[in-house]
Amino acid sequence: EAGAEEEAAIALLSLGEKAKAEDMVTSALADPASATPGLHCVHGDLTGDEGSYHKALALAGGRHFRAALALGAAATKRGAWPEAESHLAMALSLQPQSAQVWFSLAMCRLQQKPPRHAQAAEALRRVVTIEPDEHQGWALLGSALAALPDRASEA
Repeated sequence: EAGAEEEAAIALLSLGEKAKAEDMVTSALADPASATPGLHCVHGDLTGDEGSYHKALALAGGRHFRAALALGAAATKRGAWPEAESHLAMALSLQPQSAQVWFSLAMCRLQQKPPRHAQAAEALRRVVTIEPDEHQGWALLGSALAALPDRASEA
């Protein structure tokens, strides 16, 4: 659950007051008692500082969905596919019913050199199991299966 500082920062941000939100979060983080994993994530969201997400993970004993997801997204933006895959897998270990994260994991596996079609297909099967109407998941699953020489007939 979000603490008061997190909620206030999110409210300020929604009002277009990013600088005020960032100042408030930075001040709150100066007090170790206020420095929650969630507050570090808000700081990372405001500043783009990946170190904030790493601090959130450290405070949470390496298990914080939002921090892992944010680090996975940041690694994806940099094209660091194995790193992104690792962070997304951590996020999924905490919330395994997130079709969107499974889809992102599949994309990471497809972007690696060489593409890991079988592992991507496993992730995409999870996507369409969780969200049966996810047409993009079905299409990508068919493509991933077609790329497998011994499984092309399943596509």
